Amino acid sequence: MIYLLHFFAILMIAAGINHLINPKFYNQMIPRGINRRFANVSSGFIEIVIGIALIWPVYRSLGGLAVFVLMIAFLPLHIWDFLKDKPAFISKKIAFIRIIIQFVLIYYGWWIWISY
Repeated sequence: MIYLLHFFAILMIAAGINHLINPKFYNQMIPRGINRRFANVSSGFIEIVIGIALIWPVYRSLGGLAVFVLMIAFLPLHIWDFLKDKPAFISKKIAFIRIIIQFVLIYYGWWIWISY
C-alpha cells in the first residue's frame, strides 16, 4: 500500500508542477472572477507541499487531511465544469468520470489521514 501512496504523492507533485508550467490547461476550469494566475500558482504550490508531506512519514497524516480538504475544495470546480456546454475535460462523459474520481480521491485522503 505504501507504493500506491508514494505513487499518489508523485502524482500530486507532478500536478503541482504542471500548474506552474502549463497554467493554460487549468485556466478553462477556473471560474471567471477568480484570478487565474493566483489560482494556478497557489494550487500548484499546495499540491507540491501535499505530495512532499505524503512522502515524509512524520507529516503523512497531515498530508492525507490536506488531500481530503483540497479534493473537497476542487469538487465544485469539477461539477461546474461538467455543467458547462463544453467541459474542459473534452466531453461530458469524461467530466462526469472526473467527478467520480474526485470522490475516490476525497475518500483516499480521508483514509490516509486516519491510517497514518
